[in-house]
Amino acid sequence: MGEDGEATKRETMTRYRIDRDDGQQDEIAGTSFASYDEAHAVLERYYGDLCCSDEREYYRIVAEATEVTETTETTETQ
Repeated sequence: MGEDGEATKRETMTRYRIDRDDGQQDEIAGTSFASYDEAHAVLERYYGDLCCSDEREYYRIVAEATEVTETTETTETQ
């Protein structure tokens, strides 16, 4: 905390994107999520709807650049 009663709070947040292995874009590929679990749930539904098909696309979950947010909070000093 600085002398003027301000504190800087840094938060990091990693987002997760679904990419197709062949590099193509579709309704799933390129979608970004706040958590790995959210992205995984989408792929789980996609693969769960398919049955033994070689016609399906293959996807992977990729961590995107981490976002850093800084907030400054002013605290009252006594």
